Amino acid sequence: MLLACVLARCGMQQTIHDILALQQGLMLQYREAVTVNVSDSVLTVTFQNSKRASLPEAERAALAHGVAEFVRAHYVGYGQLARVQVGFTTAHQYGPVSTSRSEVPYSYAVSDLGPAPPAPAAATHASTPN
Repeated sequence: MLLACVLARCGMQQTIHDILALQQGLMLQYREAVTVNVSDSVLTVTFQNSKRASLPEAERAALAHGVAEFVRAHYVGYGQLARVQVGFTTAHQYGPVSTSRSEVPYSYAVSDLGPAPPAPAAATHASTPN
C-alpha cells in the first residue's frame, strides 16, 4: 500500500514537472504569461491579459492552432490527452474589486492534431579504449 502511494506521488510530481516545463516553454515561445491546466485528459492553455485576444479572428485561430501544435511537440503527456484547448483571460482591477473574463474558443481533438513527433534518440558516447 505504501509503495503504491509513493509511486502515485512520484507520478504526480512528474506530471506537475511536465506541465510546468510546458508552461515555461510556451512563455518563452510566445513571450507572454500563460497558464496550463490538465483535467480529464483535456489540456487548456490560457493567455493572461494578452493583446493577442483582440487580434482578428483568423489570426487568433492561427495562433491557437500553433499553440496546439507546440503542445503536441513539447508536452511529454500528449499521448494521454484527448483534446487541447486554447483561450484568453482578461482581468481588470477596479479599486478593491477585480473582474476576469475567460474565453476558450479553440479546441482541438488530439486525433486531428496527429501523434506527437518521435522523441530524439538519446545521444550515445563512443567509448575509447585506454
